[in-house]
Formats: sequence, C-alpha cells, structure tokens
Amino acid sequence: MAKSPCIMFPGIKPVSKFLITEILLVISVIASILFVPGDRLPVIAAIAVPAVVIISLLFDQWIYKIGSDDQKRWITNSNFLSPVLILVPLAMRAPSSSIQNIVFDLSAYAGCVIFISLYCSSRLTILSNLVKVTGKNLFFWSALIAVSGYTIIMGLQVTAKYLAFSIEWTDFSYEFAPIWQTFRNGFFRMINEVSEETTLLRYHWPLFYIFISPLSLLWTGPLPVLWIHTFFFSATAVAAGFLMYEYTRNKPLSFWFCAAVTLYLPLHLANLYDLHADPLAMPFILFSFLFAHRRQWKAFALCMLLAMLCKEYVALVYVGFGAWLFFKSPKAGCIVSASSFLFFVLVIKVFVPAFNQGSVPDVMIYNYGDMGGAKGLFGIALYILTHPGFLIDRLFRSGNIVAFISMLLPFLFLPLRSFPLILAGGLIVLKNALSGAGIELLVHRETLFVPFVIYALVITFSGKEKGLRFRVIAVSFALIITFMLQGHAFPSRGFWLEKEKYIISDYDRTCHEFLKSVPRDKTIMVSSHLSPVCMARDWYFLFPRFHENVKPEYIVVDTLEQLELDWLPRKEQTDSLKSLMENGAYSLVRREKGLFLFRKTDNQPK
Repeated sequence: MAKSPCIMFPGIKPVSKFLITEILLVISVIASILFVPGDRLPVIAAIAVPAVVIISLLFDQWIYKIGSDDQKRWITNSNFLSPVLILVPLAMRAPSSSIQNIVFDLSAYAGCVIFISLYCSSRLTILSNLVKVTGKNLFFWSALIAVSGYTIIMGLQVTAKYLAFSIEWTDFSYEFAPIWQTFRNGFFRMINEVSEETTLLRYHWPLFYIFISPLSLLWTGPLPVLWIHTFFFSATAVAAGFLMYEYTRNKPLSFWFCAAVTLYLPLHLANLYDLHADPLAMPFILFSFLFAHRRQWKAFALCMLLAMLCKEYVALVYVGFGAWLFFKSPKAGCIVSASSFLFFVLVIKVFVPAFNQGSVPDVMIYNYGDMGGAKGLFGIALYILTHPGFLIDRLFRSGNIVAFISMLLPFLFLPLRSFPLILAGGLIVLKNALSGAGIELLVHRETLFVPFVIYALVITFSGKEKGLRFRVIAVSFALIITFMLQGHAFPSRGFWLEKEKYIISDYDRTCHEFLKSVPRDKTIMVSSHLSPVCMARDWYFLFPRFHENVKPEYIVVDTLEQLELDWLPRKEQTDSLKSLMENGAYSLVRREKGLFLFRKTDNQPK
C-alpha cells in the first residue's frame, strides 16, 4: 500500500499532510469566529461550531483510514481550502456597498460554497463505497420527483405571486397581453404602459406565442399561461438529461443531471421574475445541441427555428454556437452563424423599425446598448473600437461580475474546462452586459446563456470516468447550497425574506373584491400593480395622462401602493386622482382601506 503523502522538516519527524490540513482547518474555523463582529455572532453558533469541529476531526481520523489514496488526497485538498472561511468576517466588516464589501462578499460566497461542497463530497464519497445502493430505478424516480416537484412548487409560487399582486406588471403586459389578444382583438395586440393601443411587434418578435395563443381560448385568466411558462423550465431539465445521456450513455448520471438542473439558481430566478418568451427557447436550444452532435441537421434546423421564434436575440446564441461548431464542421458552422445573424439583423433593422415608422423604440436601445450615444449595432461596434476604456467600465460593472459568477458557481466552475464552448456563449453575455441594466440573475435574458453552461458541463463529465462520484456529490452540494442561500424562492430563505410577495394579505383580498365587483364586459383602468389580474379583459394602466381615446367605464385606484410602484411623480399622481374626483366624469362607488372604485357617470359618452 502506498505511503501517505508527507512533508519533511529538518530535524523533525515526517509530518502527515493530512494532519497539517486538519490543523489548518481548525485554525481557519477559530479565526473566522473570532473576527466576526460581536453583535452579529449568535451565542449558540459560538458554542456549537467548536463542538462540530471536534466531532469532525474525530470523524476524519476514522474516514481517512478506510479511503483509497485518491480519496485521501481529496480530503487533504478540500482542507486546504478552509482559509476561505476567514473571508466571511472580512465581508461583514467591510463598509456596505463598498468595493471591499463586493470583493470580500463575492470571494467568501464562492469560496465557501466550493469548500463546503468539496469537504462534504470527499467524505461522503468514501462512505458511499460502504453502502451498496439497490434498486435500478432509484435515479429515475429521483429525476421524476425532482422535475414534478419543481413544476408543482414553482407553479404554485408564481400563482401566489400573481394572486398577491407581486408580478412585475410592465413586462407582464408586454408578454401576456399579446398571447390573450391575438385570437380575439388583433395580432399581437397590446396596451403599453401609457395605455396606448399598439402591437408587441413594435418592440420584440416573440412569434412563438402564435403556438401558445390558441390555448388561451380555453381559459379566462392569465394563470394557466404562467403554468405553461413553468413547464418550459421543467422541459429544460429534461432536455439537459437527454443531452447528458447522448454524451455518456450513463442512465443514472443522466437522471441525476436532470434532477440537478431543477436546483439551478438562474432557472428559479428567471421563472419567478415574470412571464417572458426567451426562457421558452432553452429546451429547443439544448435539443438543437443534441441534434448537432448527432449531425441530424433537419432536426437541428427545426429546433433552431423554434428557439429563434421565441425572441429575436436568441439568434445571437446561434451566432456564437455556429462559431464553435465551425471547428467541428466548417460548412455547418458557417451556415448556422450566417443564417442566425441574418435573422437577427432583419428583425431589429427592418421589421421592428417598419412597425415604428422607421424609428427605433427605447426598448431596443435598452436591450442592445446605447454606447456613448451611438445608437444601432454598427454605431455601438464603432464606439467600442474607438473607446475601449468606456467598454471596460461598462462591461466589468460589479453587477455583471456577480451575476456571471453566480451562473457558473452552482456547478463549481467545472464548465470552464470546456472554455471554447463557454466562449461561444459570450456573444449573448456581451449583449446583456452592455444593455441598460447589465447582467441580472432576476432577468429572463440570462437564461439564454444557461444552455452553454449546461452543455459545457455535459462535455466535462463525458470525458472523465475517474472520480465521477466525487464530482457528482460535490456539484449536488453546491447546487443545494446556492439554492438554499438565494433570497427569492421557496422553500429556501427567500420565502421568509420576501414572504409578503407570496402571502395573500387581507388588503390583497380587498383588492380582489374591488376588481371582481366590476363586470367582466366593462372596460377598466387600474393601478399598475393590479393590472396583471385584469389583463384578460379590456383594461388600461392608471393615470396615463388620460389620452382622448382612453375612456374606461370603471377605475380602481390603490393609493397605498400606487405611489410607490408607478413611474409618475407623486404630485402628478395625486393631482390626477384629485382631478378624477372633482371633474364629474366619474362618481365614487366605493372607498375602503385606501382603495377607490370609480364608475363613469351616466351623462358621459362611452
């Protein structure tokens, strides 16, 4: 049996590397506790942590004796990462929102996730060798439960947000209204944020909604569409499992990966943020990767087309993928990149301006960047080349860095081993990074980089048989930790941090009563945050400066939340409400808890 690795010191007996790393672990834990500000260290933690460390040391002494040489090396290597624990109190002590706080906080978060994942995996891998898993369908049932559980829990969560009036109303109006209106009142018809009747094709081209719109005829409200939206996120996990099986032919590993993707942080955040078309492209993108690997080009072209129909800038995904594919199949790579880029340019340079009488809407500038006042793709490209300093400043905003690392961290940065593929996804990341808000985990746009992360991890796992169980357990822990630490989703801490977004309060029930009291066949104008519940009827946003063509029969005003959520200045909203109550065009029907219900007077024209 090979000797344990050791370090030689002059005049001293050989010292086991394992013993040194155990001492390093103890020192790191004690130092991290001592440096934590006194007012932020619970007494129970100060007592429990030393006890846990002692138990851990005794456990390590036993587990180290029964492990193989490789497994022993995993234990010592994981212990070497323990000094990252000291970054936690440093992040706590740094001034809030300072560059020091951002650096220490991000380093502590990433470092601790990796350390804890590798620490647990190195021990559990040895223990798993002592347990013989029986039941051939264990991984299958795990995947089935994970996907079903994700669909049900996330579906209920978006339902709760909808009923609690927590849905982001602006984007919801841009996405749901066209689905509902297409087969009723006009192709992709919608009401914009200033209550003007228009078409979504002035802003984006999510033509895939054509296939969803007929389903809206079966329901009387938006909720089923939110569940359909969640279904596509679940389908992404299933597609990831198929892709893993295509490369590994390992069913247990594929079922595990399918289940693991349901815990992937960006999927939860994008699903919770709102209804959007671009996440619907994820399963099509992953299946297109699978068909490209099989060289089934007709199936690939169909998936590629369906993905690009979800939103025009999905084409940038295939511009980058085509560049990566070029090194495997030059002809196919050129065709994919050229055709997808042509589609993208036609939409944003021809079709969208055509619906805007030649002008470019603000939403296009916001999505594709406005670098130094140079509007348009070619103007932006020229400005980037001539102002590299401005590009660096815009590109490396702290929010961009944090979000990008958060997308890779749940997989322990293993996708970076397939760096060329990650680089192929850089085009869509670059577009998002240069946009008005930059890269945001709570935004739907980031889901278009997710397929590259998943595909890169698949390739990484397919090339490694040795230590596969160790990596599977480590990634599982990293996914669970990052999921439980996020501040938005149930059942993680996000449910408690933002529980008001999911719990229907008495005030919310009163709002629902007001809205239900208005006949469904009557036009209604409502406070903006109430509008998602009304989008399956003739509705308008509140206080759009009252265009002449906006003459709703009923108006519901929520004065308690309207002033906090709308974009209009507080005085302008107050003046509008005062004018509404005094001009005689509308009479006050009901008033309760800051809610006002107005009805058009009989002597006013409808």
